[in-house]
Amino acid sequence: MRFSDSIKQTTFICLSSRYANNTTEGEVMEEIKKYIPPLLKWLEQYTNITQNLLCAQKFGIKGKIDLTVDVQLKNKNKQTERGTVPLELKTGRPTFSMEHKGQVSLYSMMSSDRREDPKKGLLLYLKEPDMKLIPVDHVNKRGMHCFI
Repeated sequence: MRFSDSIKQTTFICLSSRYANNTTEGEVMEEIKKYIPPLLKWLEQYTNITQNLLCAQKFGIKGKIDLTVDVQLKNKNKQTERGTVPLELKTGRPTFSMEHKGQVSLYSMMSSDRREDPKKGLLLYLKEPDMKLIPVDHVNKRGMHCFI
C-alpha cells in the first residue's frame, strides 16, 4: 500500500465518523492534520515497509496486516537480532488494550505461514504517537486458539 493510499483510507475513516457526529469538513481536516507530522516522523525512522494480505490455512482465517517491517531489536542478552514483524496501526489514543494486543498476536501467528514466526509484533498509535513491542508467547497463542 502506498503512503497516499494510507492517507486516503485514514481520511475516509475520519470523515465517516465525524460526519456522523455533525462535524464540519474544516474540523475534520484539522483533526486529520494532527496525524500527519507524527506519522511522517515515524516513517522517516523506519524503512522497508510492506502491506500484507494473509490467508493462514492452518488457522482457517484471512487477515490484512497493516504493515510488516524489518526491525533490529535487542534480545535478552543485549545482542541485536533482525527480523520481520507485523505492525498494527491505530488512530485512537494509546490504550494498548487486550483487543489490540490480541490482534497483533494473531497477525504474528498468521505470518508464520510465510516466514519464521516472529513471536512478536508492533502496535503503533498514530495520534500521539506511541509504539510498543507486543511479545507473543505460548500463553497468548493458546488463548488465541480458543477463538480461532
